[in-house]
Amino acid sequence: MLTSTTQALLQLQPILYALDGLHATAWKMRAHPNLVMPNFAAQHARQMRQALAQRWALQHFLPTEAPNDPQRTLPGAA
Repeated sequence: MLTSTTQALLQLQPILYALDGLHATAWKMRAHPNLVMPNFAAQHARQMRQALAQRWALQHFLPTEAPNDPQRTLPGAA
């Protein structure tokens, strides 16, 4: 079973990377900058910052070492 951290990261992935997600919206906005309303651009930037900060924070709770790693390996070899 997935831990709560990996489940939260899994739920965050479609928000960022789906066909209608934040990254795709940013690409469309860059392709047609004259069609983007300023308030929509500000809202998108706010949502992108929030999602990326949430992903960054969640990634710090993931384990860096597996219980079956040999003791001779370098730290973070999971």
